[in-house]
Amino acid sequence: MERPATTVLSETERAFIHERTLWVLENVGVSIPSTRALDLLIKGGAAVDRERHLARLPRQLVEHCLATAPRAVLLAARDSAHDIRLGTSGRLVCCADGEGTLIADDATGVVRDATVADMRDVCRLYDALPEIDFLWTSLAAPSLDPVVAPLVVDAIALREASKHLQSVSPKTPRMVPTLLTMLEGVAGCSLFERPIYSFLHCTVSPLQHDPVVTEASLDLVANGATVCLTSMPLYEEEPVVKL
Repeated sequence: MERPATTVLSETERAFIHERTLWVLENVGVSIPSTRALDLLIKGGAAVDRERHLARLPRQLVEHCLATAPRAVLLAARDSAHDIRLGTSGRLVCCADGEGTLIADDATGVVRDATVADMRDVCRLYDALPEIDFLWTSLAAPSLDPVVAPLVVDAIALREASKHLQSVSPKTPRMVPTLLTMLEGVAGCSLFERPIYSFLHCTVSPLQHDPVVTEASLDLVANGATVCLTSMPLYEEEPVVKL
């Protein structure tokens, strides 16, 4: 059976975006208020202004990173039958969106705050649907203690579903040891062997990184978790001039 193919951008358009991105990274730079991250960038060849927490990434550094990045990425699952190998099969993989705090009750039609029971039900539903290849932490109950809510959300998803978990809940460095204990307990090994967990690391638009989240992300990556980087670009339309 033929697979549908969709091309959003032409080769020329992709080349244009790539070139403009390289220019911005090298000439404007990125704000990263993390000494640890800046040290790593200096070692890699970036130009760093420590007082301004600003890193400028030369074209050569970016192109080296792109050339040496792995061409295949394993998104392991609690059940290996749901393992995903990105970059090898060429197939599209899908997940649900997140992270909501409200739910529409299917029995009454009433929109209300989500509960922990709803969170469990949603994870089980996503796990059962073959159209969903891996889980996002798509629902969080507002009643959760905000200090530990990201860990509770991940724990529920790990307990209730057998697919790969991609968390959208930002973490702090203090959460990482507990999270790693949970993940390695579920996987039965280190994340380097079975990367059952990935997480989003979002920039703060425009061109900034949150220092606490950055430190937690570095800790997670150092222990085998897979990071999904989202650039969060801003789009500004051309001004309309009325005559």
